[in-house]
Amino acid sequence: SMITCFFFFQAEDGIRDAQESRGLGDVYKRQLHEVVMVEEYEAKMALMDQADKLLVDARPMLNGLLGEYSDQFKTAVGLDDQNWLSHFNVALALSENEKPVPAAKHMKAALALLTENSVDELSPKQLLALQVQMRTKLGLIHQQADDLDAAREQWEAVCLIHPDNKMAYYYLGCLELRDMHWDSALDRFKDVLRADVDDPHGHFKKGLCHRARMEYNEMMVEMKETLRCDVDFPSGNFMLGFAQMMLGMCVEATASFRTQLKYDPRHLQGSYFLGTQLYKLGDKAGALAAFQATESIDPTFYDPWYDEALILQDDGKREEAVAMLRKVLKFDPCHTRALNNLGLNLDILGHPEEAAEQYREAIRLDPRHADAMNNLGTNLVQQGNPNDAIAIYNRAIKVDPEAVAPHYNMAIALTKLDRRNDAIRHYQEVLTINPTETDAHFLLANAYDAQGKTDRSREHRRILAAARKNSD
Repeated sequence: SMITCFFFFQAEDGIRDAQESRGLGDVYKRQLHEVVMVEEYEAKMALMDQADKLLVDARPMLNGLLGEYSDQFKTAVGLDDQNWLSHFNVALALSENEKPVPAAKHMKAALALLTENSVDELSPKQLLALQVQMRTKLGLIHQQADDLDAAREQWEAVCLIHPDNKMAYYYLGCLELRDMHWDSALDRFKDVLRADVDDPHGHFKKGLCHRARMEYNEMMVEMKETLRCDVDFPSGNFMLGFAQMMLGMCVEATASFRTQLKYDPRHLQGSYFLGTQLYKLGDKAGALAAFQATESIDPTFYDPWYDEALILQDDGKREEAVAMLRKVLKFDPCHTRALNNLGLNLDILGHPEEAAEQYREAIRLDPRHADAMNNLGTNLVQQGNPNDAIAIYNRAIKVDPEAVAPHYNMAIALTKLDRRNDAIRHYQEVLTINPTETDAHFLLANAYDAQGKTDRSREHRRILAAARKNSD
């Protein structure tokens, strides 16, 4: 009688960063289900015909050399092409050798032969288990060939014949996630967890669905469940930290990113996001160290350079900030935030013409960059061009009507042109947006004094004095 060597497949999640998964991001491991004991091997080989002897040499499979024995398995098929196990092993070997099209052909043949000829040899439960295994693997082979519709068909068939098979739901969920069908993917991963509430992969991928839907509370819950099921789950702490970061939980996010880096010290985005959270917490030295660690992991990843420039800028180290921002722009000339901040630092360092060039380039690349428009307007006022500045401020206000700075600066430009009524209107607009803006009360009082409207001036000075008293 034939000795059977069946192989089952277990998924191990392979996502390692905050980006959406590239492909499905899963690594598949062969797990031997039943093998011939070594002490029985030689005796049983003597009783087999040639096809069986070629087929059941389990030792190369045990050593992870399945792909190297594809010719041996093909010879077994040639000797007995009605043997489902021969076709099954050929399919595995071809898939191992990255030949998914012929692998799919042999797996289909194995499935058909198993269904036709093995009813008497196997119990219904055994037959169902083999059909589920083979259809699941056939789906993976179709995926390997980028025939995702065929892969989906096999996994949906598995769900019909075995509704509690979590792996088929998992693979279908990964397909939906890949195609950005977030709701469908979420339903599939719920099916995974219905079959096994302690499956960390199901919780993790469900969390990714919530991330895509910007449901960060739900994402945080699923990442905590992932780590409950598997404390060492790859990127589990990073994704938990990401959810906490998006919820503004800087302290908790910092702890999660630190834990991730204990498991994987070279986790690029874990290191980078740790720096951003430390910066928000006021720990500039810690943030700088995290950004520098990020640079050591990937010297071409320029996001930390931009954040380092902001720290230098905050500390008044303008020339160093300029050098760092130029470094960013060398790698990414379209980085509009870097262009805007480069202009801001150049303005302060006394290079208004070059600063204006940076603002204009940022606006050209992003016609809705209100901050760059506001800074360009201020630059033009300082260079003695208030009329040009007013046109730029109007653009900024149109882009972002709720922004306070363009109204402030517009009022200053209008005052320089002795258009005090128009200036007053913009100061009032500032107070409409934010009634607690004390500077607006001070400037309004001055504007009313200049017009001789002392009653109105007195009211704004009274409000200003009360606000200062409360702040003391």
